[in-house]
Amino acid sequence: MRLLLFGSEKCFACQQLKKEFQKKQIQYIYIDVEKESQKAIDYMITSLPTIIIENGKGEIKDMYIGNGQGVWKFLEKYKLIKGDK
Repeated sequence: MRLLLFGSEKCFACQQLKKEFQKKQIQYIYIDVEKESQKAIDYMITSLPTIIIENGKGEIKDMYIGNGQGVWKFLEKYKLIKGDK
């Protein structure tokens, strides 16, 4: 399973999520949509930030769009973080 975070350097919420992921030592791959626009097109990214969970075969298992408390519940569902924010 892989965690992908699509964002942009100009997106404040994206930068905040990056900091929180690093602080919580969450393993993720950051994709800057301005630098890697083809990946954003391939994954049909329309809003930032977007978090994608891929299965072991590179297929999208689930997706979360936005920021806020819902992010932590989403990650908890896949056991990527423990129950505390």
